[in-house]
Amino acid sequence: MTRAPRRAPSRMRRRWPWLAVAGVATAALLVVAVARIGQGGQASPGGQAISVQRAGGAQVGQQAAAFTATTSAGGRVTLPAGKPAVLLFMAAWCEPLLEASALDRIERQAGSRVVVLAVDVDPSEPAEDLRRFAGKVGARYGFVQDRQGALAAAFGVRALDSTVVLDAAGRIVYRDAAPTGEAMLRSALAKAGL
Repeated sequence: MTRAPRRAPSRMRRRWPWLAVAGVATAALLVVAVARIGQGGQASPGGQAISVQRAGGAQVGQQAAAFTATTSAGGRVTLPAGKPAVLLFMAAWCEPLLEASALDRIERQAGSRVVVLAVDVDPSEPAEDLRRFAGKVGARYGFVQDRQGALAAAFGVRALDSTVVLDAAGRIVYRDAAPTGEAMLRSALAKAGL
């Protein structure tokens, strides 16, 4: 009787433990961030501040939370802004390069007709890592550190690389929980009125 030769483990089987560890780590990070939610405004190193003025829904079609945030570069962002907006919930160590670069191209093309804000949800991420990531992408749009998890909680974010697109009135027209390609971002912004 001849035995069939043993097959080497597939790539997916070899990657499975690492993918599971990455998923658990991401979930744990977001639990910590949401658990540290502060009331009202929050201040983070470097003078950044986030203030949620009005609670809102987190689903497509709902009015989103209204907030004001000071970016790492000292700019001020207030939403709703009377124009479409994109929020990318991320962490610099996760390096969402494709989406961050696509948002930079969109923001450069649309100019002042759109608000783009990257929200770093890792409460322990050094501000320098966020600045380094912004430089790597070449992004001109705002970056803010959500150290207390106020924005992540207000927008119901449970995964890194989540994107939320708002129309000019602050209503959610698109959201996801995975990296978003440029074509999908442009389509969502078209729904938002850009």
